[in-house]
Amino acid sequence: MDSLKKVLSNTIPLYTVVEKFEDKKLEAALQSQNTNVPTATQPTRPEMQGPQTFNNGQEQKAPEASMLDKIKNNIVSVVIGLLAAYLSWTCNTAFGTGLVMKVIYALFAYLFGFLYIIIYFIFLKGKCDIQQSQNVAQV
Repeated sequence: MDSLKKVLSNTIPLYTVVEKFEDKKLEAALQSQNTNVPTATQPTRPEMQGPQTFNNGQEQKAPEASMLDKIKNNIVSVVIGLLAAYLSWTCNTAFGTGLVMKVIYALFAYLFGFLYIIIYFIFLKGKCDIQQSQNVAQV
């Protein structure tokens, strides 16, 4: 255990010396090129770094989606919501749920469309199919 402490106590100062040497080499290289690249002001160890900033101190932003991508996403969301509302409406009709409750359930199914569709196919599809077949057999 003592040998491990010796090794660790010897390597950590060496690591910081090498790190400082690399920072000085980088700064010297940048100054010799006369570029407008900002020099590193934060430690180079990843655990000590904060958010990365470039472009003269301004944070980089992710590229925005194009208008066509936004339209596609909205169309897909509406289609998924309408499918979920339809599944909710037909299943609740098969169980004989009242109109007000069917509207409320369909609204929530529309709002949480993808989640409702997953839950429907895992838990409700078999029950709704059985109930619909029993209603058809009674007529």
